[in-house]
Amino acid sequence: MGARHEQLSTHSHRPRDGTAGFLRPGPWRPEPPGRPDNGGSGQLWQPAGADRVLLISDVSAIREAVTQVAAAASLDAVVRPTVGSAMEELATADVILLGEDIREVLPRRLRPTMLVGMSGRSSQLWQRASAVAAERVVLLPEGSQWLAEYLSGLQDPVKGGLVVGVLGGCGGAGASTAAVLLAAHAARSGVLTLLVDGDAWGGGLDVTLGAEGATGLRWPDLLQAVGMINAAQLAAALPVVAGFSLLAGGKGTMPTLREVSGVPANGHAPAAEGDSSATFGSISAAPGGSRYGDDGGATPRSEVLAAARRGYHLVIVDVGRSSADLRTMAACDRLVLVTPARSGAVLAATRMVQSLPLPPTYVVVREPLPEGWDGELVARALGLPFGGVLPLIRSLPGTAERGELATLAGHRKARRFGNALLSQLQGDHP
Repeated sequence: MGARHEQLSTHSHRPRDGTAGFLRPGPWRPEPPGRPDNGGSGQLWQPAGADRVLLISDVSAIREAVTQVAAAASLDAVVRPTVGSAMEELATADVILLGEDIREVLPRRLRPTMLVGMSGRSSQLWQRASAVAAERVVLLPEGSQWLAEYLSGLQDPVKGGLVVGVLGGCGGAGASTAAVLLAAHAARSGVLTLLVDGDAWGGGLDVTLGAEGATGLRWPDLLQAVGMINAAQLAAALPVVAGFSLLAGGKGTMPTLREVSGVPANGHAPAAEGDSSATFGSISAAPGGSRYGDDGGATPRSEVLAAARRGYHLVIVDVGRSSADLRTMAACDRLVLVTPARSGAVLAATRMVQSLPLPPTYVVVREPLPEGWDGELVARALGLPFGGVLPLIRSLPGTAERGELATLAGHRKARRFGNALLSQLQGDHP
């Protein structure tokens, strides 16, 4: 596995500390991460002076601690006592910190949200986090260093690669097929690529790719990792399939877990006294958690994707349709929405577009196209730019059943699809 990964990444340079992003290869120049709504201007940089860190709390100890951490990260935190008083800032904040005193649930949104509390109450805080839909629990003062590092990363969005979510507008739309073909095409084009299985209810991309037995980390292994993950070592620990790295579900192995996160050899740290959950310095690990890093896990998906962004030029996430899976879109710079060319499917996709705050999104229409239909027509009906047509390849069902889907990336139609979509993703959102 290690040798194959090194072959894949010889054209890039690792930073000395092994944690920052890789240098991008030749023509691949992903734009820096943008906001879901850029007003159609194509400008993806955040305006100077815009709010990035929003703290909602009326507890003086929390307010003082967080503002000090933000100042250490050279950021100004906007502080509000209640959710109601922060409605304007909620629309512009890059990260939302909720104090343990907040009982209100935020309006529907997909920005990273953390619950901040004082040490010694981690069990109660995880229950509170679930109630307010927070993704992480940060305990202070132990978590101050981790929080400072996380906030510092907000200031340098150019460091990492591009994270692209692929989502089906309806069930069975072909999103997994599109994600695999795009990842395989990018890898064939010399782009250091990671494909992430983000569909907890799916059959597993490792099965689709015939990689069930491949050695390397899987989602269950990463649930035991804690704190900020070393990007270079994560990349070295993942299996490589068809030229790209794969993070999938399944049992997996964890050959370098301790190197990735510094967890002791038994994979556990001592539990905090009086708490039923284990506290690993900065992030509290609630009991349980799913195989795909849902909010209860020690390492939420957003933390894994943050490390992936630092370690790859292109990260493609096959986004599931459950409520927990959809939160993955908060970490995505672009979204590819796949829909079949059918009236019912387009209506379902329309409801999704109207209901969710999406990042800049491109529509991919899956063949066959009925008479009188074309992809651009479907995209216009959805009010989104057209990303391309997912081709109908006769051998696709059998190839996928044999675990050889990635081999179709060399097919003429698949190459045309990959070229068109990658060209769109590299440019500014119109």
